[in-house]
Amino acid sequence: MKLCNNCKKEKDESEFYKRKDGSCLLPCKECKKEYYTSKYSSLKNDSSYKMRMRKNKQKYYINNKEKILNKTSSYYEDHKNSYQEYQKEYEKSHPRKNRKRSKPTTKNKIRINISRSINKHFAKLGLKKQNTIIKYLEFSFEDLMDYFENYFNIPDNEWMNFNNYGTYKSKTWDDNDKSTWKWQIDHIIPHSYFNYISMEDKEFKQCWALSNLRPYSAKQNNLDSNRKNKNGK
Repeated sequence: MKLCNNCKKEKDESEFYKRKDGSCLLPCKECKKEYYTSKYSSLKNDSSYKMRMRKNKQKYYINNKEKILNKTSSYYEDHKNSYQEYQKEYEKSHPRKNRKRSKPTTKNKIRINISRSINKHFAKLGLKKQNTIIKYLEFSFEDLMDYFENYFNIPDNEWMNFNNYGTYKSKTWDDNDKSTWKWQIDHIIPHSYFNYISMEDKEFKQCWALSNLRPYSAKQNNLDSNRKNKNGK
Protein backbone atom coordinates (compact mmCIF):
# COMPACT_ATOMS: atom_id res chain seq x y z
CA MET A 1 0.00 0.00 0.00
CA LYS A 2 1.09 3.57 -0.65
CA LEU A 3 -0.04 6.95 0.72
CA CYS A 4 -0.93 9.60 -1.87
CA ASN A 5 0.58 12.95 -0.93
CA ASN A 6 -2.34 14.81 -2.52
CA CYS A 7 -5.61 13.12 -1.51
CA LYS A 8 -3.93 11.62 1.64
CA LYS A 9 -5.51 8.24 0.93
CA GLU A 10 -3.72 4.97 1.26
CA LYS A 11 -4.04 3.03 -1.98
CA ASP A 12 -2.77 -0.11 -3.62
CA GLU A 13 0.45 0.36 -5.59
CA SER A 14 -1.43 -0.42 -8.83
CA GLU A 15 -3.18 2.96 -8.34
CA PHE A 16 0.14 4.75 -8.92
CA TYR A 17 2.30 5.20 -12.00
CA LYS A 18 5.68 3.49 -11.74
CA ARG A 19 9.22 4.67 -12.37
CA LYS A 20 11.64 2.50 -14.34
CA ASP A 21 13.06 1.17 -11.10
CA GLY A 22 9.58 0.02 -10.01
CA SER A 23 9.02 2.68 -7.33
CA CYS A 24 5.71 4.58 -7.23
CA LEU A 25 5.27 8.09 -8.59
CA LEU A 26 3.26 10.54 -6.49
CA PRO A 27 0.50 11.59 -6.52
CA CYS A 28 -1.84 8.73 -7.45
CA LYS A 29 -3.30 8.21 -10.93
CA GLU A 30 -6.68 9.66 -9.97
CA CYS A 31 -5.18 12.87 -8.55
CA LYS A 32 -2.94 13.28 -11.60
CA LYS A 33 -5.91 12.84 -13.91
CA GLU A 34 -7.94 15.46 -12.02
CA TYR A 35 -5.01 17.89 -12.12
CA TYR A 36 -4.42 17.62 -15.88
CA THR A 37 -8.13 17.64 -16.67
CA SER A 38 -8.51 20.89 -14.73
CA LYS A 39 -5.35 22.38 -16.25
CA TYR A 40 -6.20 21.67 -19.87
CA SER A 41 -9.85 22.63 -19.45
CA SER A 42 -8.72 26.14 -18.53
CA LEU A 43 -6.24 26.24 -21.43
CA LYS A 44 -8.86 25.02 -23.88
CA ASN A 45 -10.49 28.46 -24.01
CA ASP A 46 -7.24 30.42 -23.71
CA SER A 47 -6.74 32.08 -27.13
CA SER A 48 -3.10 33.03 -26.41
CA TYR A 49 -2.31 29.39 -25.54
CA LYS A 50 -3.98 28.20 -28.75
CA MET A 51 -1.97 30.74 -30.73
CA ARG A 52 1.30 29.59 -29.16
CA MET A 53 0.47 25.95 -29.89
CA ARG A 54 -0.36 26.72 -33.54
CA LYS A 55 2.89 28.66 -33.97
CA ASN A 56 4.84 25.83 -32.36
CA LYS A 57 3.18 23.28 -34.66
CA GLN A 58 3.87 25.46 -37.68
CA LYS A 59 7.54 25.90 -36.69
CA TYR A 60 7.95 22.17 -36.00
CA TYR A 61 6.39 21.23 -39.35
CA ILE A 62 8.61 23.65 -41.29
CA ASN A 63 11.75 22.39 -39.54
CA ASN A 64 10.81 18.70 -39.85
CA LYS A 65 8.71 18.61 -43.03
CA GLU A 66 10.78 15.97 -44.82
CA LYS A 67 10.96 13.77 -41.73
CA ILE A 68 7.17 14.01 -41.17
CA LEU A 69 6.33 13.22 -44.80
CA ASN A 70 8.74 10.28 -44.85
CA LYS A 71 7.24 8.94 -41.62
CA THR A 72 3.70 9.30 -42.98
CA SER A 73 4.66 7.58 -46.23
CA SER A 74 6.49 4.81 -44.37
CA TYR A 75 3.50 4.24 -42.05
CA TYR A 76 1.17 3.93 -45.02
CA GLU A 77 3.49 1.46 -46.77
CA ASP A 78 3.71 -0.66 -43.60
CA HIS A 79 -0.10 -0.71 -43.24
CA LYS A 80 -1.12 -0.63 -46.90
CA ASN A 81 -2.67 -4.10 -46.81
CA SER A 82 -4.77 -3.20 -43.77
CA TYR A 83 -6.06 -0.05 -45.49
CA GLN A 84 -6.89 -1.97 -48.65
CA GLU A 85 -8.71 -4.70 -46.72
CA TYR A 86 -10.71 -2.10 -44.83
CA GLN A 87 -11.62 -0.37 -48.10
CA LYS A 88 -12.79 -3.64 -49.63
CA GLU A 89 -14.96 -4.45 -46.61
CA TYR A 90 -16.39 -0.94 -46.61
CA GLU A 91 -17.26 -1.16 -50.31
CA LYS A 92 -19.08 -4.47 -49.67
CA SER A 93 -21.26 -3.00 -46.94
CA HIS A 94 -21.59 0.45 -48.55
CA PRO A 95 -21.78 -0.10 -52.34
CA ARG A 96 -21.57 3.16 -54.29
CA LYS A 97 -24.89 2.60 -56.06
CA ASN A 98 -26.65 2.62 -52.67
CA ARG A 99 -25.00 5.80 -51.41
CA LYS A 100 -27.59 8.51 -51.62
CA ARG A 101 -26.19 11.98 -52.12
CA SER A 102 -28.42 14.96 -52.62
CA LYS A 103 -27.27 17.55 -55.14
CA PRO A 104 -25.62 20.40 -53.22
CA THR A 105 -27.30 23.79 -53.38
CA THR A 106 -25.38 26.87 -54.51
CA LYS A 107 -25.20 28.03 -50.89
CA ASN A 108 -23.61 24.72 -49.86
CA LYS A 109 -21.19 24.85 -52.80
CA ILE A 110 -20.11 28.34 -51.73
CA ARG A 111 -19.67 27.23 -48.12
CA ILE A 112 -17.61 24.20 -49.18
CA ASN A 113 -15.41 26.28 -51.50
CA ILE A 114 -14.76 28.94 -48.86
CA SER A 115 -13.82 26.20 -46.39
CA ARG A 116 -11.48 24.63 -48.98
CA SER A 117 -9.84 27.98 -49.67
CA ILE A 118 -9.14 28.49 -45.96
CA ASN A 119 -7.90 24.90 -45.61
CA LYS A 120 -5.55 25.43 -48.56
CA HIS A 121 -4.13 28.57 -46.93
CA PHE A 122 -3.44 26.70 -43.67
CA ALA A 123 -2.00 23.68 -45.50
CA LYS A 124 0.68 25.90 -47.08
CA LEU A 125 1.74 26.83 -43.53
CA GLY A 126 1.71 23.23 -42.34
CA LEU A 127 -1.42 23.85 -40.26
CA LYS A 128 -4.95 22.53 -40.18
CA LYS A 129 -8.24 24.35 -39.84
CA GLN A 130 -9.30 23.47 -36.30
CA ASN A 131 -12.98 24.34 -36.37
CA THR A 132 -15.97 25.12 -38.57
CA ILE A 133 -15.69 28.41 -40.46
CA ILE A 134 -19.24 29.35 -39.46
CA LYS A 135 -18.03 30.23 -35.95
CA TYR A 136 -15.44 32.69 -37.26
CA LEU A 137 -16.93 34.35 -40.33
CA GLU A 138 -18.66 37.57 -39.34
CA PHE A 139 -21.68 36.85 -41.51
CA SER A 140 -24.14 34.03 -42.06
CA PHE A 141 -24.39 32.35 -45.45
CA GLU A 142 -27.91 33.74 -45.78
CA ASP A 143 -26.36 37.23 -45.40
CA LEU A 144 -23.74 36.34 -48.00
CA MET A 145 -26.36 35.19 -50.51
CA ASP A 146 -28.35 38.42 -50.00
CA TYR A 147 -25.15 40.44 -50.40
CA PHE A 148 -24.32 38.70 -53.70
CA GLU A 149 -27.88 39.10 -54.93
CA ASN A 150 -27.51 42.86 -54.54
CA TYR A 151 -24.36 42.68 -56.67
CA PHE A 152 -26.33 40.91 -59.39
CA ASN A 153 -28.41 44.09 -59.79
CA ILE A 154 -25.37 46.24 -60.60
CA PRO A 155 -25.07 47.16 -64.32
CA ASP A 156 -22.86 44.67 -66.24
CA ASN A 157 -23.58 42.02 -63.58
CA GLU A 158 -27.14 41.20 -64.67
CA TRP A 159 -25.97 37.97 -66.28
CA MET A 160 -25.02 36.62 -62.84
CA ASN A 161 -27.42 34.45 -60.85
CA PHE A 162 -27.23 31.58 -58.39
CA ASN A 163 -27.48 29.02 -61.19
CA ASN A 164 -24.27 30.04 -62.97
CA TYR A 165 -21.90 29.99 -60.01
CA GLY A 166 -18.93 27.85 -61.04
CA THR A 167 -15.45 27.59 -62.52
CA TYR A 168 -14.01 28.86 -65.77
CA LYS A 169 -13.74 26.25 -68.55
CA SER A 170 -12.21 27.47 -71.80
CA LYS A 171 -13.97 24.74 -73.82
CA THR A 172 -17.48 25.88 -72.83
CA TRP A 173 -16.94 29.63 -72.31
CA ASP A 174 -18.05 31.80 -75.21
CA ASP A 175 -17.32 35.53 -74.86
CA ASN A 176 -20.30 36.26 -77.13
CA ASP A 177 -22.76 34.05 -75.26
CA LYS A 178 -23.52 35.10 -71.68
CA SER A 179 -25.39 31.85 -71.04
CA THR A 180 -21.97 30.11 -70.98
CA TRP A 181 -20.46 32.48 -68.42
CA LYS A 182 -19.76 31.55 -64.79
CA TRP A 183 -18.91 33.60 -61.72
CA GLN A 184 -16.79 32.93 -58.66
CA ILE A 185 -16.14 34.59 -55.31
CA ASP A 186 -13.32 37.10 -55.52
CA HIS A 187 -11.39 38.94 -52.80
CA ILE A 188 -11.21 42.65 -53.61
CA ILE A 189 -7.95 42.77 -51.64
CA PRO A 190 -6.44 39.42 -52.74
CA HIS A 191 -6.40 36.50 -50.31
CA SER A 192 -2.62 36.17 -50.83
CA TYR A 193 -2.06 39.63 -49.32
CA PHE A 194 -3.20 38.44 -45.90
CA ASN A 195 -1.00 36.58 -43.43
CA TYR A 196 -3.09 34.76 -40.83
CA ILE A 197 -2.35 31.54 -38.95
CA SER A 198 -5.67 31.33 -37.12
CA MET A 199 -9.31 32.08 -37.84
CA GLU A 200 -9.17 34.28 -34.74
CA ASP A 201 -6.53 36.57 -36.29
CA LYS A 202 -7.41 40.13 -37.22
CA GLU A 203 -6.17 39.56 -40.77
CA PHE A 204 -8.51 36.58 -41.16
CA LYS A 205 -11.43 38.86 -40.29
CA GLN A 206 -10.22 41.48 -42.77
CA CYS A 207 -9.63 38.93 -45.53
CA TRP A 208 -13.04 37.31 -45.14
CA ALA A 209 -15.02 40.46 -44.34
CA LEU A 210 -18.22 40.72 -46.35
CA SER A 211 -17.00 44.04 -47.78
CA ASN A 212 -13.90 42.31 -49.21
CA LEU A 213 -15.91 39.73 -51.18
CA ARG A 214 -17.71 40.03 -54.49
CA PRO A 215 -19.09 37.81 -57.27
CA TYR A 216 -16.67 38.07 -60.20
CA SER A 217 -16.31 36.69 -63.69
CA ALA A 218 -14.72 33.23 -63.42
CA LYS A 219 -12.71 33.86 -66.60
CA GLN A 220 -11.39 37.21 -65.39
CA ASN A 221 -10.64 35.71 -61.98
CA ASN A 222 -8.61 33.01 -63.73
CA LEU A 223 -6.69 35.59 -65.78
CA ASP A 224 -6.01 37.71 -62.68
CA SER A 225 -4.75 34.65 -60.77
CA ASN A 226 -2.37 33.69 -63.60
CA ARG A 227 -1.03 37.26 -63.67
CA LYS A 228 -0.41 37.21 -59.90
CA ASN A 229 1.36 33.84 -60.12
CA LYS A 230 3.72 35.22 -62.76
CA ASN A 231 4.38 38.59 -61.15
CA GLY A 232 3.97 37.75 -57.43
CA LYS A 233 1.55 39.56 -55.10
